[in-house]
Order: sequence, then structure tokens, then C-alpha cells
Amino acid sequence: MRGILALLFLMQTFVWADGDYNKHISVLQGNAAQIQTLEKSIRDSIVEKNKTNDKEKLKEILTLIKQQLKERKDVVKKYQKEYHHIRYEHPEKGHQFEAKYKRIDAKYEKEFEDEINSLLSGILVDVKKKYPTESENGN
Repeated sequence: MRGILALLFLMQTFVWADGDYNKHISVLQGNAAQIQTLEKSIRDSIVEKNKTNDKEKLKEILTLIKQQLKERKDVVKKYQKEYHHIRYEHPEKGHQFEAKYKRIDAKYEKEFEDEINSLLSGILVDVKKKYPTESENGN
């Protein structure tokens, strides 16, 4: 009788742990989708910023971009927290988990920053190409 009760307890614990894992996976997926949405929105806002000449509109767009970048940073922190929780608290799912979800690390962050910086400075680069200064001409 004790053996059956112990077995039922272990089975129930495994089901609870699996439900906890699924909850964390769901949160992780939601965070990943939110990051992708914010990144697309940031890129779109930058394209819009690069097209506008109106100073008020430009100020509004820059405020929006700052807000989106801050929100993205917060969501990335949440994503990383969930990622590490799942990875270290549910090691039994490790291989399946790591094959499906990518880690957001410093390299990924640097690539996104570089992309955003190039989009933001794209106009300046175009102007410098079209109207080089004397020092850039080698004179």
C-alpha cells in the first residue's frame, strides 16, 4: 500500500512539475513574440523617422523609439530570466528546450544595436558620401 501511495505521489509531483514547465514555456514564447514585435516596430519607426522633415513629428518619433527600446530591454530581461529558469530548473527537458529556443546574449544584443545604429545614421552616411568635406577628400 505504501509503495502505491509513494508511486502516486511521485506521479503527481511529475505532473505538477511538467505543468510548471509548460507555464514557463508559455511565458517564454510570449516574451519572444513581444521582443520580435518591438524590434519590428523600432525598425519601422526608424524608417519613418528617416523620411520625415517635420521637427515636431521627428521629436514624437524619437520619443516613441526611446520608449520602445526601453520596453524591449525590460522584455529581454524577462525573457532571459525565464530562459535561465527553464534551463536550470527543468534540466530533464534540456536538449529539447535548447534545440527550440535561442538564448539572447550579449552578441545578439550587440548585433541589434549595430543594426539600429546603422539605420539611425544611414542618412548621415548618405550625406557624407554626397557632400564630402575637404578632410575626407584628402585635401
